[in-house]
Amino acid sequence: MRRSIRTQAARRASARLAKSLAWPVPCMHDLVVAFDRWYDTVVRAGSAHQRACSRAFGPEQYIGQNGFARRDDILALGAAVVSRDASRVLDICCGCGAPARLLANELGCSVVGVDSSLSAVQQLQRCADEQVTAAVGDALELPFQVACFDAALVLDSVASISSVRDLFHEVARVLRPGGAFGWTAETGDPLSAAEQAQFTRTTPPTVMERGALLQTARECGFSIVEVYDWSSHTALVAERLFQNISRDRELIAAELGVEPLEDLVATLGTLAEMLTSGRLGELAVVARRSGPTSTTRRADDAGTILAAPRAAPTRSTETTQCRAQPNALYF
Repeated sequence: MRRSIRTQAARRASARLAKSLAWPVPCMHDLVVAFDRWYDTVVRAGSAHQRACSRAFGPEQYIGQNGFARRDDILALGAAVVSRDASRVLDICCGCGAPARLLANELGCSVVGVDSSLSAVQQLQRCADEQVTAAVGDALELPFQVACFDAALVLDSVASISSVRDLFHEVARVLRPGGAFGWTAETGDPLSAAEQAQFTRTTPPTVMERGALLQTARECGFSIVEVYDWSSHTALVAERLFQNISRDRELIAAELGVEPLEDLVATLGTLAEMLTSGRLGELAVVARRSGPTSTTRRADDAGTILAAPRAAPTRSTETTQCRAQPNALYF
């Protein structure tokens, strides 16, 4: 019964996703299901995939995160964002919550994670303590009240969001004035049609030129505090991940399935090539919320703002509408 409810919810979300994305995506339902299946089958301690990741990231740098940011990078960005008086931190697109737990443990803050994947949120809830809670939600329609967080993070997920501007507007809405916002993003000229076609197994990432990305943040109510260039080590991790996962593809396919594994290898290979060649770069940005806080959503949004950040973790079997593209197949 529960799986049936989840399947129905995924199908409804698929129809909404297909309408909201900036490009056509066939079999969107399959991507939504694959996103949940990723967390169901692969992201667990001791798996072949995690061993491949550990070798790629280096000693003590892989903690179960998705993307290419190392443990020390995540902690450094978190420390730049989370001030001493920042008691409430939001981790958007939190996945299974490895960065959220790291920041809570090392910086002593309370972290609320939000992710479109029910499976990811459930895994986070099983591992979390009282400092870390989580909810299923849409990055473009965050289920939180206005100005209720002191800081926010989006790690290795901006490229998976269909509208960066709408994401920044929504982060500005839930941050208090003066609140800090840290994020990482692939940068470069927008992908051409030919480059988008290289992503034969999944949806291509959203890529913005560095200046346009930072200007978009300013137009959404943020002042830029620091910009870090993570391109070099991101390219190195991406290439190592591609090599390790390709080498262990039979073991990983036994956990994930042959087709999802081939999706992963193909997409990771394309990203690694673009990063190592310099076609794409990687930035980490620290910004600060300026000006009055918006108390309304965008004009086309409907409904009321839901839970306050200290609400009990969401355990609904319904998946919230998500306009962020499933990003699990990227990493």
